[in-house]
Amino acid sequence: SRQVKTRHGLTHVLLAGQPDAPPLVYFHGWGGNAAGNVLELDLPRLASHYRLIFPDTPGQSGRSEMVRPPVDGPAYGEWAADVLDGLGIGRALVAGISGGGFLALKLVAHVPERAIALFLISSAGFVRAGDVNWRLAIGAIPALLFPSLTTARNFVRMTNGVGGRWNERYEAMAQFTRLLFRHYRFSTPGILTDAELRRITMAVTLLMGAGDTLIDVPATLERARRCLPHIQAEAVAQAGHVLPFDQFEVVNERLWAALEPHRAAVSSDAK
Repeated sequence: SRQVKTRHGLTHVLLAGQPDAPPLVYFHGWGGNAAGNVLELDLPRLASHYRLIFPDTPGQSGRSEMVRPPVDGPAYGEWAADVLDGLGIGRALVAGISGGGFLALKLVAHVPERAIALFLISSAGFVRAGDVNWRLAIGAIPALLFPSLTTARNFVRMTNGVGGRWNERYEAMAQFTRLLFRHYRFSTPGILTDAELRRITMAVTLLMGAGDTLIDVPATLERARRCLPHIQAEAVAQAGHVLPFDQFEVVNERLWAALEPHRAAVSSDAK
């Protein structure tokens, strides 16, 4: 656990793995925090080969500065670059989920030379939120108005893509969602301009849940393929917005396969 100074305030970062291993930066979802990454990633495998960097996004539910930079413009790209600078990292592999995908895109669009490859899961940043899906509304409205464990569990069931199947990851998400709906003031990530996206020329992998109720998956895939020249993008079956909970093995195998060819190219001078 470290605090890093940035031009947008102090940022809390969780670190794992060997300091001299190739760095992998993973941005958590919007409203979440870095601690939640332990439920999404195969940490033992990744930590044995990478230096894992999990920043808490400012203004979210983690331990960073309680400020919210504007989602338009360079602010979040500046912030993410400052985090790398504060840790002494030159180039890194970069990944993010949901609103964390927006942050990863902002970093790479702002300083494309700092990233070797990009891996995005259920990524925001390509299209604005569309019309409210009826499944999402059924789950979200009661949880927002009456935040309890019951309404939070119903929300999680409505947003997953496997017919309401339950496991310990979903239960942890429900416990967190109850607290989030009770205490957190929601905001939304922005979208990148075509000019920003066209600055991203490295290899990009994008996974979307075919049953995502929060993001327009076809529109996201269409714009990503149109604007990013070196992208592999797919919709994963039987998966909703929190794709690693629905298809943990699929996501982590895809992450490993996408990043491993680039690991040798990443040199780490992290302190």
